[in-house]
Amino acid sequence: MGTIDIIPDIHGQIAKLRTALDALGWRRSPAGWIHPDPERSIVFLGDFIDRGPDNRGVIRLVRDLIDSGKARAIMGNHELNALHFHTAHPETGLPLRAHSDKNLRQHRSFLAEFPVGADETEEALAWMRSLPLFLEAEGFRAVHACWIDGSMARLIGCASSPQTECCRTSS
Repeated sequence: MGTIDIIPDIHGQIAKLRTALDALGWRRSPAGWIHPDPERSIVFLGDFIDRGPDNRGVIRLVRDLIDSGKARAIMGNHELNALHFHTAHPETGLPLRAHSDKNLRQHRSFLAEFPVGADETEEALAWMRSLPLFLEAEGFRAVHACWIDGSMARLIGCASSPQTECCRTSS
């Protein structure tokens, strides 16, 4: 495993993301994303959306890096909140995350670009839904906020601790 650049909490700040990628040596070429160290990769720790002015640009850039095979990403709490905000409870029909003033304020910048029910919104949410909660490989573990063995085991449906084979993800 080569050097891994860890990038957390972008929150719709495309200019800051581009500045960070540039400072780390990443360049977009006609052939795709390149770095002087061909073994180098990126792990994004979630929170791609909310707060900043360009959620769409951040999602597009992160997805481009992932699709090029240069990056991996996990879900942050803001992606989970968005999924809950845009998903109705199967029995009540109410959103899993209330559309309260507080939640609308927190989610405002995403909603400005991705309105509820729009096709592009549904596609962005499908991508968010595909993101894992964590990455784990030999000698490496990435999670958005914190790792609590018992909680992680319950989240991923393991009967025992995350150290068991059923709870491991491939690199």
